[in-house]
Amino acid sequence: MPVQVKQRQSNFELLRMVCMLMVISAHAKLGGMPEVTQADIHANPSLSFLWVLVNQVLVICVDVFVMISGWFGIKASWKGVGKLLFQVFFITLLCTLVCAAFGVKVINGGTFACFVGAGYWFVPAYLVLYAVSPALNMFIQQASQKTYINVLILFFSCEFIYGYFFTMGSFDRGFSPMSFVGLYLLAAYIRKYPNKLTTLSKGWDFVIWFGITIMSVLIFYFGNKYLGVGFHLNHNYSPLVIAASVYFLLGFSKINMGYNKFINWCGASAFAIYLVHENNLVKPYYAEFKHYLFENLSLPRYFAVVIPAILAISLACILIDKLRVFVWNKLARVRK
Repeated sequence: MPVQVKQRQSNFELLRMVCMLMVISAHAKLGGMPEVTQADIHANPSLSFLWVLVNQVLVICVDVFVMISGWFGIKASWKGVGKLLFQVFFITLLCTLVCAAFGVKVINGGTFACFVGAGYWFVPAYLVLYAVSPALNMFIQQASQKTYINVLILFFSCEFIYGYFFTMGSFDRGFSPMSFVGLYLLAAYIRKYPNKLTTLSKGWDFVIWFGITIMSVLIFYFGNKYLGVGFHLNHNYSPLVIAASVYFLLGFSKINMGYNKFINWCGASAFAIYLVHENNLVKPYYAEFKHYLFENLSLPRYFAVVIPAILAISLACILIDKLRVFVWNKLARVRK
């Protein structure tokens, strides 16, 4: 969900778009492997290494998307909640009507399962973050730096021990509202209290991001190869994934690109990319499409086809959402 700010910064709108492109690419698996295993590595070492690398590049998408909210701070309002829920409802309804027109059968009310979170796991998780954001913002504004840093240390220590190390379900691999709260506070702290590690040039930020990513790839790959364990480095609450997300965010925050109308126009509808391709009715066809490509094309041809396809699908999702924007604006005028 786009964060409400007075003037959208195009570098962050571009980052929002990149995150959504990462999401749709990750869901395409870019190869169909749910997770590279020890058997995969021994059967095809070079291909497995490629998939591990691709996964570690893409896995930061959710963490970064949430951190954008923490960077600016959510300005919670009933209108904001209504706008998000209307977007989910509108996209769900539109997907249902289009699928029904093409003969897709919908049974047992499954059409609107997405609306209550059965398909869109991110929506209820983000709504919890949205609901508690006023309290989080108050803490960010009023807590001393010492108190703030102590809270972050305690939070991420608990997440590391109970979530990452013992894999307790309450942390849900970093997909839980609790993990979102930690990311929100972390991003806000980094912006409020800059230091030598966060005020490097954007070039160094991206170098560090890539270095952390490669470190994750090597540990995951060789850990699986020799020990059969990837140390959960492909999960969102991995300390290395969080660190990579921080420097990816920092790199984009320092890009000076002024105001770009097209990027802002796309960024305002970036969330629709997730809502359309993860719709309960659309998702099986998207999965079948990428699986067909992977099974029937050579690796170079697969990338040559799937990357333009992802861009085209994303643009189509943005265009679909512009209809939602038009309807929302009309309703807003009627309410006035």
